[in-house]
Amino acid sequence: MIAAFAIGAVFWKQERYDLLLYIDVPLHLFGGGSAALVFLIAIVRLHGEAHFKDVRYWLRAVLILGFTALVTIAWEFFEYFGDTYLGTDLQSTVIETLKDMAIGLVGATPVAFWIAHEPFDKIEESRR
Repeated sequence: MIAAFAIGAVFWKQERYDLLLYIDVPLHLFGGGSAALVFLIAIVRLHGEAHFKDVRYWLRAVLILGFTALVTIAWEFFEYFGDTYLGTDLQSTVIETLKDMAIGLVGATPVAFWIAHEPFDKIEESRR
């Protein structure tokens, strides 16, 4: 997520946001996938693997996607405030905003189902 933000900031600072339109989709895909990974890291750090692996497979996926949805909403609010108070032009239309949110969720979906399906016993063994 930080990398996606940094890339966008560099393009905006150099007044080359027109080039960023070509990498807008990959940035949102990457941002969604990384948000899903951040959720996994946070939940394991806060509650430990035992609690998360006791949760059913489909519920783990829903929790991960829900967290990613919150991150995409926060990101789009950030863009809105940038447009309103900083004079940026990050959100051109409502359709663009909704597309960005959908792309973020598409990027998170394979990561969420991989994380939800991955047996945590393998993760514990790989850390030893």
